Amino acid sequence: MALTFALWHGDLAHLPFVIDQLADEGVGRYAGWVWQTLTGIDLNANGLALPEPDPDPASLDPDQLITETRLDADSGHPQADQAAVRAATAASPHLVGRGKRVLLGREIDAKTALDLLENAPQAIRAMVAQMLNQAQSTVRINVRASTTEQRIAMNTLHDMFAPRAAA
Repeated sequence: MALTFALWHGDLAHLPFVIDQLADEGVGRYAGWVWQTLTGIDLNANGLALPEPDPDPASLDPDQLITETRLDADSGHPQADQAAVRAATAASPHLVGRGKRVLLGREIDAKTALDLLENAPQAIRAMVAQMLNQAQSTVRINVRASTTEQRIAMNTLHDMFAPRAAA
C-alpha cells in the first residue's frame, strides 16, 4: 500500500523509500515498476534490471499458490538492481524534485495530463484521471466509461485548457 501511495502521490521525495523496497522479495518487482513509472526511466533499457534466471520447471507447478510476487514476474516486471537504481537516482539531478507531482518523469500539468490520458496505459490513465478530477470539478474523467464518453470529456478539457487567443 505504501508503494501505491508513493506512486499515486507522485512526489519524487518518495524515491528513497521506493528504492529501499527493491530488495524486498515480496514487493521488489512492484517497487521497480513504481520507480520506473515515477521517473520515466525504463529499468531494462537502461541496464538497471537484474538478469532473469531460467525458470526451474519445478517452480512452474500448476498447483503452486499464485502470489502478488509471482503475478508481478508473470506480468514482465523486471527485478531491479537496487545498487544500480540507487546510483542512477543519485546521478540524475532531475530526480530530486520535491513537492511537484510527476509521472513518467514529467511534471504533471494540464497539457501533460491530457497527453497521458490519451496515450498512456490504463494504470497510468487512471492516475491521471484522478489528478484531473481533483484539479477541476467541471468535467469528470471516468476511465471505465465508454470510449465516446471519455473522448467527449477529453475534448472538453482540451477546450478548457487551450490557450485563449488574444482579443
